[in-house]
Amino acid sequence: MNAAGGGALMERVINLDAFPAFLIVVGGLLLAGLLGVLVPDRFSLAVTNATAAVVYLGWPLLVGMAAEKRAGRRGGRTRAVASICFPYVVGFHVVAGILLMDGIDHLAKSTWITFLVFWTFAVAATLYLLWFGARTLVATEEKRSVRLDQYLGTLFEFLVLPIGVLFLQKRVRALFS
Repeated sequence: MNAAGGGALMERVINLDAFPAFLIVVGGLLLAGLLGVLVPDRFSLAVTNATAAVVYLGWPLLVGMAAEKRAGRRGGRTRAVASICFPYVVGFHVVAGILLMDGIDHLAKSTWITFLVFWTFAVAATLYLLWFGARTLVATEEKRSVRLDQYLGTLFEFLVLPIGVLFLQKRVRALFS
């Protein structure tokens, strides 16, 4: 988020009330799904998948980055890995939308195996982004390093994101107000 508008976007998202943040996440996911239903071609399916990934993973990434900024940390390896994971997952969803438009039956065995390998990395990257947001948020709230058992509930709230936003956004706003 080094771009000029990135900081302003981060501040706007962080300062939303819980229900508007919930509506943005649910609305983004519903619009992505609606596009895929209304325009069933390769391009719209790729855009649908990418939009859902951006909405689902963008908020935890923004929360984690804002929490690091709030705590005065400059980023580091965990933030660098999260910054790599986000475009990888979005790009994977674009490619998956294009490849799987006609189903999996037409894929060659080597393509299918390669797809599964990249899918495994996409799942790991998704979990990493959720972990990054949860761990960083709780560590900033506690003002110290935290163990997995201390942020497992927050990680679950990030995992069930549309509902989790209702609970997490209150904590996020309190932390940054």
